[in-house]
Amino acid sequence: MIHEMYCISKLNQTDSTKLWKHINELVPNNSKSAPTAIKDGETTLTDAKDLCESFNNYFSTVVYKYLPTSNLDPDLEQLNDFVSSKITDDILLTIPPLTCDEVFQLLNQLDPHKATGLDGLSSKILKMSASVIAEPLTLILNQSITYGYFPMRWKTARVAPVHKSGSRTEKTPVSFGVPQGSILGPLLFILFVNDLPLHSNQSVDLYADDSTLHSSGNSMNQLNCTLSSAMEDIEQWSTFNGMVINGEKSKSMVICTYQKSTKIVSSELHINYNNTVLENVKSKRLLGVIVDNHLC
Repeated sequence: MIHEMYCISKLNQTDSTKLWKHINELVPNNSKSAPTAIKDGETTLTDAKDLCESFNNYFSTVVYKYLPTSNLDPDLEQLNDFVSSKITDDILLTIPPLTCDEVFQLLNQLDPHKATGLDGLSSKILKMSASVIAEPLTLILNQSITYGYFPMRWKTARVAPVHKSGSRTEKTPVSFGVPQGSILGPLLFILFVNDLPLHSNQSVDLYADDSTLHSSGNSMNQLNCTLSSAMEDIEQWSTFNGMVINGEKSKSMVICTYQKSTKIVSSELHINYNNTVLENVKSKRLLGVIVDNHLC
């Protein structure tokens, strides 16, 4: 009873960091994200340096095995017209110079519990020395903005492989489009795929890395024709932009009322991608919401 009351009191937290700290104390997790051994071909690596070099070589080259190849030049006319339509003569993009006070305030707002960067300077140290480093740091930042130069050291990131499923000793395929795990990564990805709807003859909804292609029709044959054509457009766009669509996660679904579904001879779509028919499903999780074929 006392232990139960202690657990409840610890979990009754408004601070999410403390809440998860207590949850981890109550439910210990013995798993480690970093493997102690992996197979590289026929060789099993156990040395820490060898593990790092193997992962680095794998992550930096694996994408080339899955990128489609094309000798065609991308048609940028639609993209240029779209961008031009959004730009007016009275808008000029400028980045105002930073002030020493702004940099000082930002340094003071650093979370001292965040991980240390590659320079070895913790947020705590930067925060403690804010009054001393604010002025020279402001100069460096403004010079970077003025000359359009971003220090190479700041472009380096620490990448840690995280085990999700399957064997912990086997490396599984991954694909990259923008820097993973970075603050700018999500924004860069959105900018990168933002013109996708311009290259499809059917409606495409985008949210981060989730894309939903949809259409309506009076018959299954009509739906198959329109969606297959749209899928060919998307496949071509992917080839031009060096992107890889995850065929295993891509599904197709016919949505209609239960009464109409009983009158359809076959309610399965035959949408091809990469010479494979997409799997038909009755329900699918879309942005955290389960959508079924009757919208029930």
